[in-house]
Amino acid sequence: MNTYDVVVIGLGVMGSASAYSLAKRGVRVLGVDANPPHHALGSSHGPTRATRETYFESPDYVPLARRSTGLWRLLEAESAASLLDVQGGLYLAPAGHPLLTGVSRAAARHGLRLETLDHREPADRFAGFCLPDGWQVLREEGAGLLRAPACLDAFRDQARLCGAELRFLQGAANWRQGTGGVVVDIEGQQVSAAKIVLALGAWACDAASGLTLPLTPRRIPVVYFNTARPEAYRAEDFSVYFWATPEGVFAGKPHFDELGTMLVRHDDGDTDPADAVRRVVTEEDIAGLSHFADKYSPGLNGGIRSAHICLYTMTPTIISSSIGIRRSTTCSWRPGFRAMGSNSPRSSVKSWPIWRWMGAGITRSISCRPRDLPEARRRRGSSTITPPADPTGRARHCVFRILMAELVVFPVQVGSRRSG
Repeated sequence: MNTYDVVVIGLGVMGSASAYSLAKRGVRVLGVDANPPHHALGSSHGPTRATRETYFESPDYVPLARRSTGLWRLLEAESAASLLDVQGGLYLAPAGHPLLTGVSRAAARHGLRLETLDHREPADRFAGFCLPDGWQVLREEGAGLLRAPACLDAFRDQARLCGAELRFLQGAANWRQGTGGVVVDIEGQQVSAAKIVLALGAWACDAASGLTLPLTPRRIPVVYFNTARPEAYRAEDFSVYFWATPEGVFAGKPHFDELGTMLVRHDDGDTDPADAVRRVVTEEDIAGLSHFADKYSPGLNGGIRSAHICLYTMTPTIISSSIGIRRSTTCSWRPGFRAMGSNSPRSSVKSWPIWRWMGAGITRSISCRPRDLPEARRRRGSSTITPPADPTGRARHCVFRILMAELVVFPVQVGSRRSG
């Protein structure tokens, strides 16, 4: 039986970044995924992902986001790849809207510079937006765009250079407690490890069902428009924007000749299980986005160029909130969460923006105790492990921990380490 310090199950952005960060620190890592690289079934596909600093959801994220920018630059230097372009972010809403007050609160607490525009100024500087009277725009300087495929490649290439073994098209069927660690069944082959990291994306919602974690997958249609007025949405002017409207919260990115202009509904979507999600973008999906574009962004809608489905992972939990699950020094969960609204009863969470943290091995961790899994299920679409329910109902409380750049994922030292 082959033995590793850590087995990472799932090699989307969270798993790939975990493998990179662990291998960089001298840990013997095996990473597995049931799908090929750059598949389009989860949360890690698409041409770009946005980063930002002034989190309207909670000021607690700002130090992590600011730290991450330097860590992305470090990954750029290590991989000799261009990954992050920073052109700032826009937040548009009626004056006094919680989105604007959240941005202002985060900026004030952490000394970030914000520029405030009233409804007349965007017509000159951001000609693609039609801002109603009484609305405002806040602009932050730190928002940017990550080149998503290049980021995935950089994580994986650097992980391999540091000694990690990454296997695609090989899913994990089950895992169980072994002597001194865990045993994982991968395509009929058993491997042992001191620890495992479960980076299952939206499939964590099903995999963690026995632990009663408040996780829900959300289907997000991502639509690229043929831009009617490309000059009104230049990538040199902004990297990302968020509109809070009576119709909902929408997010978009600038125009790129090879892509068009992206638009999503940020705060709504179907909540079917990840395996049952509708993968086709429907006319109904497009109609809502087209209505927003025609009303608030009249230079945007020149017809549909392309569309795909992305999966968010939703939780009401925010930083420092606790979940009733069992502690373990063996298993660590990496679902890719980012809390989206500390005061809402059901806050949104997305996987991708946490890239900026995971570039440094920053992750939110929950631990569980592994056991024998007589009916473990593997899902095509991710390496999915189903842990058992707590039979006693007396699970201890464990806190979601934000773990910083040193990647203190494991409470006890793992296996042996390579020198050098």
